[in-house]
Amino acid sequence: MSLVWAERKPAGDVDKVWQCVTSDADGSNLLAGIYGGRLYLSSNYGVDWTEKQPAGDANKNWMSTASDDDGSNLIVCVYGGRLYTSSNGGTDWTERQPAGAANKWWICVASDADGSNLIAVVEGGRVYTSSNSGVDWVERTPAGSTNKDWHCCASDADGSNLIVGVGGYGAGGRLYTSSNSGVDWTERQPEGNVDRYWWSVASDADGSNLIVCAQGGLLFTSSNSGVDWTERQPAGASTKAWIAVASDDDGSNLMCCIGSDRLYVSSNSGVDWTEQQPSGDFDRAWATLASDSDGSHLIAGINYLYGYSRLWTAEDIPPPTKETEFLFDIRNFVSKETTFIFSLGMVGKQTDFLFDIRNLVPKETEFVFDLRNFVSKETEFVFSICMHKETEFLFDLRNLVSRECRFVFDLNLVDTSLMLSLPLMCDVLNSDKLLIDTDTNCTVENPRCVGDIQLSCRVLPDLSGYYSTVQRPKVEKV
Repeated sequence: MSLVWAERKPAGDVDKVWQCVTSDADGSNLLAGIYGGRLYLSSNYGVDWTEKQPAGDANKNWMSTASDDDGSNLIVCVYGGRLYTSSNGGTDWTERQPAGAANKWWICVASDADGSNLIAVVEGGRVYTSSNSGVDWVERTPAGSTNKDWHCCASDADGSNLIVGVGGYGAGGRLYTSSNSGVDWTERQPEGNVDRYWWSVASDADGSNLIVCAQGGLLFTSSNSGVDWTERQPAGASTKAWIAVASDDDGSNLMCCIGSDRLYVSSNSGVDWTEQQPSGDFDRAWATLASDSDGSHLIAGINYLYGYSRLWTAEDIPPPTKETEFLFDIRNFVSKETTFIFSLGMVGKQTDFLFDIRNLVPKETEFVFDLRNFVSKETEFVFSICMHKETEFLFDLRNLVSRECRFVFDLNLVDTSLMLSLPLMCDVLNSDKLLIDTDTNCTVENPRCVGDIQLSCRVLPDLSGYYSTVQRPKVEKV
């Protein structure tokens, strides 16, 4: 998998306790909740977000979320509060009362593919299922008619195959599966006849491939609906504070995370794992994960109370099979006012871009290069320019990950007093070196003058939503 990560800011550029996330089948519709905060929904893969208020204009301890395949039917729960469902993508909400008109320690919810079959569990309480999108509920008794510290649940695509786990902060407990929508249950023992703090479970579309994790324990997968289990070791052969797991529809692409540690993905059902570093080579308080149907779009949240706590999305962008070269010949282009926008999201070993603009005679021209998801081992951008008017190049390099990225400007000025503006947006630039070269063989790393040419380079602040607005703001010249 070639995952490209992007930080998302539903609540602004601030740390929040991201406790729960969910995704629809194609990863476009996302729902994310803050513990002690608000609920946010995105319909464009996390680029833009809208606050939702199922419980009114108030902060709540949003604990768990689930979605159907198209993002229209949603269910959310409040820890120490109520359950809510929506049938129109989060526009309207209805409070549900599986356990009566009382606040409960709702801790996990799950949905089938069309949102009709739901399951919800209470910490220090019971398990409930619904077959009509939350209108009516039935109490289930996987561990008998006693309250348990239920902590996790998952459903397959039609709601027939379910899995629930006892965790909480009590004595721990067991895992249980059902193949008839919660009517009958079977205890499962991935680690033997012992109680564990089962913290998170996930299922594929038919309930055959499962992944489970124990807080302060181990990680296990099953390919036969929980009958047999295999221990997996993404972080080595030792117990870890496993917090969350996620699966795609066939169980091949998996994701898991350790609280106050690292994030891992697998593309072969848990046999091999790769560490992911969305926020850099740091231990983070990862808390919640979700995947689309094929594992190509992921979302992960951090819920650290006292520091860095952000939300990230990822897209799997397969690399090209060979080197790529792009030639843009605009030598005889004459325009009154023109904006060229290049959005590059490819991944490659080596990619060269040649822009021959030597006879470009515009009144005003702006070139925007959006390289936020561009990942390359070696890339060279060559610009042959004959400048008749002031020209501006905006390079958005915020997620550019490149071993070497070189920008070469071959300048032929009609008026030596003209200004070439090179604003850079690169708050997430992991290149070893960024080179801005001119035909005078001068490497520009800070604002300076090269002969009579006013050549400048500076870092712009993060402009959230810069490319999502219809009327783009004018970039101030340096």
